[in-house]
Amino acid sequence: MLDTVLASPAVQAIAVLALVSVEAVALYLGYGVVEKRAAPALFERIEAEG
Repeated sequence: MLDTVLASPAVQAIAVLALVSVEAVALYLGYGVVEKRAAPALFERIEAEG
């Protein structure tokens, strides 16, 4: 995957861990934004039907 860019397997492993961590943070923040924007309307709709 990263053989041509990085030399040692240890560096490759660190790079993969860093990329996975960045992706996890991005997803966490993204879902937080979606929840803040969608949750109030969703809860109102649920309360109106109930």
